[in-house]
Amino acid sequence: MSYRVLYKDGSYKWTASSAQLFGDEREERFFCIFLDLTEVRDAQEKLRLSLEHLEIIMNQSSDIIFEWDLAADVISFSPNWLDKFGYAPNYNGNLQKEEILHHFNPDDIEPMAAFMEAARNGVANSVIDVRIRNSKGRYIWCRIRATTQYSIENTPLRAVGTISDIDEEKTDGGRSAQTGGVRRPDRPV
Repeated sequence: MSYRVLYKDGSYKWTASSAQLFGDEREERFFCIFLDLTEVRDAQEKLRLSLEHLEIIMNQSSDIIFEWDLAADVISFSPNWLDKFGYAPNYNGNLQKEEILHHFNPDDIEPMAAFMEAARNGVANSVIDVRIRNSKGRYIWCRIRATTQYSIENTPLRAVGTISDIDEEKTDGGRSAQTGGVRRPDRPV
């Protein structure tokens, strides 16, 4: 059982106790162990707040945030992938690269495969600009940034990163800055 105990100084400490009754007909004894869990509970609360903080940032960002567990070969994406591309992301590391990257522009498959291999091999930071097809068949220029996290033994554990929409920057060629942000009528939207 864990509970808080009021100390003389007016502070509360988290405590855990375990007890057992021993004895026979003539004599009974009650043994109890108390543990101070204050540091553990404080660390758990800091972790909870940190995770909540990251979730708030993810929900406020227009970028897609991803995490690639390299050992399990599983990639998870923030919910705004669906908003951006119109379909749920689907990654299966057992497939061939062309099958894994079938939503990427054919010219970007090899560079993207090299980018993924670099992350798998533990390259600390990587950036690549690629085109990803949305559900309507249109390719959107995206900048993918990945940072690798390592174990205490310096083994790559996961790659964490963002996917940013840079389509306007790539397709407009910077002309919107020169025209006050207004697209020319002859440019498709």
